[in-house]
Amino acid sequence: MITSIRYHPLIERDSNAHEYAPLFVTTDEAAVRRNHSFYLEEVVNGYFRLCATKTLTLPDSGTMTVACPVCSNRLENITAGKHTPTQALYRCRVCNK
Repeated sequence: MITSIRYHPLIERDSNAHEYAPLFVTTDEAAVRRNHSFYLEEVVNGYFRLCATKTLTLPDSGTMTVACPVCSNRLENITAGKHTPTQALYRCRVCNK
């Protein structure tokens, strides 16, 4: 059970394939927004909202591959992204068994 929202800043592993991996976990959203273009917001265990600090910098979320912050497996995109800083919702099939 999550008692506070967790944020996972993302780094790009492969610019051609739009592959991203989480760096670490923190509860300080302001610091993450200041220093990273993309991050995951985790409110419920195993479910992650993709966020961007600038709307225009976000690639098509449907083509993004994001690694799970817990197990490193590929996250499954379960909702379409919007044209706002808060984007698609992802879940981990492995962690949610």
